[in-house]
Formats: sequence, structure tokens, C-alpha cells
Amino acid sequence: MQTVIKGAQGFKCGSDWTRVVFSPDGNYVAAGSADGALYIWNVLTGKLERTLTKHHSSPINAVAWSPAGAHVVSVDKGNKAVLWSEF
Repeated sequence: MQTVIKGAQGFKCGSDWTRVVFSPDGNYVAAGSADGALYIWNVLTGKLERTLTKHHSSPINAVAWSPAGAHVVSVDKGNKAVLWSEF
């Protein structure tokens, strides 16, 4: 299976080493953006599912999903970590 994940309006990598992370079930991929938003795409459809905003004021450069899939944590260049539980 090959699915092309397309970009999203406003999404831009915040650094050369920005990385994405898959959800534990493999159905979603999350990436932080230079605008401080966290973008979540559906792997099966390639469509953007959610854009999480309002908590970061610096580019997000690290994202991790909890093993159970209930939480996502994002860290920005200003050293602020946000634990997301509703997405």
C-alpha cells in the first residue's frame, strides 16, 4: 500500500531535523510546524484530520505519541512541552 500524505495549508517544517511520528495503531501521522501548530493526518486517506493550535508560540520540533495512543506530546524550540489529550 502506498498513500501520499499531502501538505496542509500553513504547514511548514520548523527545522531541518523536524520529524514525524506514527500513532501506535499506525493509522495517523503527526508533525509539528513552524507556525507552532500540530498537524495530524490520516495515513489511509492522506487527508488532514486535525490541526491543534493555541499552545505553542515557537516552531514545534519534536512530537511523540503515548504507547496507548491516548496522548501526544509536542515540544517547541522555546522548550515548551504540551501534552495533548483531546485530538
